[in-house]
Amino acid sequence: MKYIFLVLTFFFALASVALAEDPKMGLLSGTVIDDDFGDPVMYAEVRVEGLDVVALTDLEGQYSLELVPGTYTLSIEFLGYAKQVVSEVVVNEGSTELVDVRLTEESEVITEVVVTATQSRNNETALLTIQRKSAVVLDGVSAQSISRIGDSDAGQAIQRVSGVSVEGGKYIYVRGLGDRYTKTTFNGMDIPGLDPDRNTVQMDVFPTSLIDNIIVRKTFSPSMPGDFSGGVVDIATKAFPDKEQFNVKFGLGYNTNTSFNKNFLTYDGGKLDWLGIDDGGRALPSGYDYTDINGYPTALQEIREDPSIEAFTREFNPTLGVRRAPAFLNTSLSTSYGNQYQLGESNQTLGLIAGFSYQNNNQHFEDARYGEYFKSRDANSFDLDDEQYRSSQGPLSQNNVLWSGLVGFALKGQKHRLNTQLFHTQNGEKGASTRYQVDGWDDQESEFTTLTYSQRSITNFLVGGKSTFNRLELEYKNALTWSEIIDPDLRTTSLEVTGGAIPALSGGGGSGSDRLWRDLSEFNETFRMDGTYLFSQWDGLESKFQFGVSNTYKVRDFVTTRAEHIYQGLVPNGNPNIILSDDLIWTAGTSLSDTTTIIRALQEKQNSYNGRINVLGAYIMNELPLGRRMRVIYGVRMEKATNWYTGEPSQPQFAPIPYYDDEKVLNELNILPSVNWIYELASNMNLRASFSRTVVRPSFKEISLAEIFDPLTETTFIGNIDVQQTDIDNFDLRWESFFGRGEMISLSGFYKRFTNPIELVSVSEFGPREITPRNVDEAFLLGAEIELRKNFAFIHPALENLAFTGNASYIKSQTLYTDAEYATLLANAKPGEDISQERVMFGQSPFLVNVGLSYRDTEKGFDAMVSYNVQGKRLVLLGIDRVPNVYEQPFNNLKVKIAQSFGEDDRFKLSVSASNLLNDDRARQYEVFQGDPGFFSQTRAGRTFTLSFACTLQ
Repeated sequence: MKYIFLVLTFFFALASVALAEDPKMGLLSGTVIDDDFGDPVMYAEVRVEGLDVVALTDLEGQYSLELVPGTYTLSIEFLGYAKQVVSEVVVNEGSTELVDVRLTEESEVITEVVVTATQSRNNETALLTIQRKSAVVLDGVSAQSISRIGDSDAGQAIQRVSGVSVEGGKYIYVRGLGDRYTKTTFNGMDIPGLDPDRNTVQMDVFPTSLIDNIIVRKTFSPSMPGDFSGGVVDIATKAFPDKEQFNVKFGLGYNTNTSFNKNFLTYDGGKLDWLGIDDGGRALPSGYDYTDINGYPTALQEIREDPSIEAFTREFNPTLGVRRAPAFLNTSLSTSYGNQYQLGESNQTLGLIAGFSYQNNNQHFEDARYGEYFKSRDANSFDLDDEQYRSSQGPLSQNNVLWSGLVGFALKGQKHRLNTQLFHTQNGEKGASTRYQVDGWDDQESEFTTLTYSQRSITNFLVGGKSTFNRLELEYKNALTWSEIIDPDLRTTSLEVTGGAIPALSGGGGSGSDRLWRDLSEFNETFRMDGTYLFSQWDGLESKFQFGVSNTYKVRDFVTTRAEHIYQGLVPNGNPNIILSDDLIWTAGTSLSDTTTIIRALQEKQNSYNGRINVLGAYIMNELPLGRRMRVIYGVRMEKATNWYTGEPSQPQFAPIPYYDDEKVLNELNILPSVNWIYELASNMNLRASFSRTVVRPSFKEISLAEIFDPLTETTFIGNIDVQQTDIDNFDLRWESFFGRGEMISLSGFYKRFTNPIELVSVSEFGPREITPRNVDEAFLLGAEIELRKNFAFIHPALENLAFTGNASYIKSQTLYTDAEYATLLANAKPGEDISQERVMFGQSPFLVNVGLSYRDTEKGFDAMVSYNVQGKRLVLLGIDRVPNVYEQPFNNLKVKIAQSFGEDDRFKLSVSASNLLNDDRARQYEVFQGDPGFFSQTRAGRTFTLSFACTLQ
C-alpha cells in the first residue's frame, strides 16, 4: 500500500502548493451557450458593469475575469442575440465563481434578459438543452449529476440513462440490444476495452472524478463511427477544468457473502497482485522452445537421458491447490487535481488535470453452478435427460484490483486549442474455485480445482486540437492505444472420486492436471479530422456543412501455450499440491514411472493467431433549416474495412486452406446514408424521424480459426473464418417535450432490419459447450420506448425536491431457424409442443425497465435515490439437435444511495449505498418445453453496502 500513499502524497503536495497562492483576487469564469442549439458562442463580449473590464469568449465559448472580491453585474452581448444581464454575481477572495450564460436569438425577445447568477448554473438543464437541440436522439449524464449523487465510476453513473442497462456494473446494453450492437468511444475516439472482443469498454475503469459527461447517441449521423446499432456511448474527460479543484474520495464496502468470510478461497500468488500486476512468478520458464513438439523428448529412454526435464519441471510454481482466508472489505480510493493558468498578458490559458483511482474488491460465490444438459431421449419425457449430462457446483472466490491514472494538458487561445492526454488503466483478477462434478455420460465423479489470474491493461495517448477561421471550424485528434490481456498460468486439476474413492489422477475418467498461458496484445491508432462551415441560408437562417475523414488501424497478436502434468496415482486428501512436491517430481537418472511427475508444454498453434484491420472513413453532411421550426440533417458516410488474418486450423491436413498467412478475410466498402428530420412543435417540444444504415463487423476472434478454452466455465470458443459482417437499416420516430427545470417526457418507436446478424451457436450435440459464431440470413426488431422525468411540485410546492425518473422499453424481435435446425427441432419435439421456425434474435431482451425516485435538498446538501432496473430474458446460446437453447434470466437490481454534503462550500461529502438489495442471482439456463430448466451457469453475489467519504478543496 505504500505506493498508493506515495501517489496521494504527491497529489496533496501539488494541491497544497497551488492552494497556497496569494488569494487577494478572485476569478470569474464560465461558458456562453446558444440557448437554441446548445453550441458555444464564440467572441461574445462579457462586460462587468460599472468597470472598464471586458472579456471575449474563446472558441469554446468560455471566458475568464480576475476581479477584486465583491458583488457584480455582468452584461453579455453578441451580434444576433439578445443582451443578457446577470446580477448578484459574488466573487470571493482566492476562489473561482462559475457563471454560465445562455443567449437567446434577438428576434425571439423584445427586451434584454435579466437573471440572477444562481439561475444560470444548471448542468443538467444544459444537457437537456443539448438533447433537445441535437441532430440525433441522445441522452446522457452530466458532471453535476454525477457529483450530486456521488457515483464512483462511469458504470454506476450511466445506469440512470434512458434505455440503458449495465451488465455486472461494467458492460452497456442500449435498447436491450446485446453488447455487439453498442459501441464505446473515449473522447470521441475508438478505444479497445479490457475485453477487446466486446464493442463496449468496461465502464468501471473510468473514475467519475475525471469525467465531464457521458453521452449516449441512439441514432446515427455520418460524423459518427458506422459500426453500431443500439447506441454509441462517448465518455468525455475534463480536458480543461473550470476552476482549481483537488478531490479525494475513499470508500469501504461490505458484502454479505464475502466480507470477513473465512471460507474465501485464494492461493499464494505474486507480490504485486495488489497492483493488478503479476510479478513474474506465473510466467513460463524462459529459455525453452515451446513451438515444436519434435524438440521435446517423448520416449521414456529419451527422457531418462535428458536431465533438463527435471530442471524444467522444477521451474514451475508448485501450487495447484487452494487455501482459505478471510476476505477484507472492498476498498476504493480516488484523487484528482485540476486548474487553469493565465499565461502572462496573452489571451492564452493553460489547463491541467490529473487523477488516480484504485479499487480492490472481493467476491465469493458459495455455490457457483455450471452444467451441460440435453433434451430427454424419451419422446414422452419433458424433462432434461437424467443420464446424459454434466453438472458441477462449489465455491468460487475472486479478488479484483483495478486502478487508473490520467494526466492531461490543454493550451487554449482565442481561436485555437491544443490538448494532450495520457490515460492508463490496470486490472488484475485472481480467482480460485473447487467444484464437485458429476458426469452422467460415464457415471463418473470428479473434484475440480481451478486457479486463475488475468492481467489486463490499456494505455491511451491522445493529441488533439481545434481551430476556428471565421466561419470554418476544424477539429483534429490522433489517439494511440496499447492494450494487453495476459492470463498467466491458469491451473486446472481434476481428480477422480467416483463412488467415494480416494482422489486420484487416473489417466481417465475425466481426470487430469493442466496449465494454460494466454497472451493477447493489441495496438490501435485512430485519427480523425472534422470540419464545420457555418453559412446563412434563406431568411438568414444558419446552416451547417460538416465534413471529415478518419482512419482506425488495429493489430492483434494472440498466443496460447498449454502444459500438462504427467502423473498417475493417488492424491491423498484431494490436495493437488502434492503433484509437484519434491518427493514426486522425477529425478534425472532414476526410473520414470506413472507415479513420478514431469511437465510437458507446447504452444498451441491452432489457438494462436494474428489479426489486422484497417477502417478508412469519410463523410459529408448538412444541417439545413427548412424554416424556423423545421430542419433536416442529411449526409453519407463511407467506410472501407479490410481485415487480414494469420493462423492455422487444429487439423490443417484436412482443411481446404491449411494455413492463412496475412490473408484478407474481410474486405468491405460500405456506404452509410443518414437522414434526421426535426420539427419543432413548440419551443420546448420536438417531433423527430430518422433513417440510417450502419454495420457491425465480426471481432478478431470470431473471424478466425482459433479454438480458445475457458477453464473456469469449461467452454471452448471456435472461430469461424467465413463469418460475415452485419448490415442494419435503422428507422426511428420520437416525440419529446421538455418542461420545467430538468423535466421531460418522450415517446419513441424504432425498427431495425438486420442482414447477416451474427449469433453464437453450439457446434454439435456432442460438444454443447463448444460454441462458434455464425450468420443467419436476416432478422428484425420493433420497439417502443417511454421516458419521464418529473418532480412532484404539481401535487404540492413542498414536494419540488422529490422527483421521479423512469424509462421503459418493449422490443419484439424475430428471425428464423435454418431449415436444418428446424428439422432437428421437429425430430425432437415433445407431445403437444408447437414448433415454429420463427424465434427471437440472439442477445435481444424483450423489455427493459429503469425507474428511480430521488430527493434533493441543495440548501442542506442532501441527496437520496432509490433505483430499480431489470431487463428481460434473452437468448445467449442457440442449441442444436438435443441441446436446448440457453437463456440469460432477468436480474432484478434494487439500489439505494444517500449522500450528505457538509462543511464550507459543501466541500465534504459522506455517502452510503446499497446494491442488489433483492439478493438476486445471475443465471443462464437450458430451457425445455414444460420441463424444469437446467443451469448453464449460476452465481449469487449477495448484497453490497458501501460507505464513502469525499473531500473537495477549491
